[in-house]
Amino acid sequence: MFMFVVQILAKKGVLILPDIMANSGGVMVSCFEWVQNIQGFMWDEEKVNRELKTYVTRASNIVLNI
Repeated sequence: MFMFVVQILAKKGVLILPDIMANSGGVMVSCFEWVQNIQGFMWDEEKVNRELKTYVTRASNIVLNI
């Protein structure tokens, strides 16, 4: 049944990602904050968003290639 639903969604152009990946942004930003606190520096919002985009894009490309 699951694969049938996946096939239907794929035909409609719906991007399907693992749930752990789709919900990982908050965890990644928390990790960024942790590292910043340990090292005693702070990123502005633009830097956080840029770093997050880099990691999410890299992970997405790996998953989509699999």
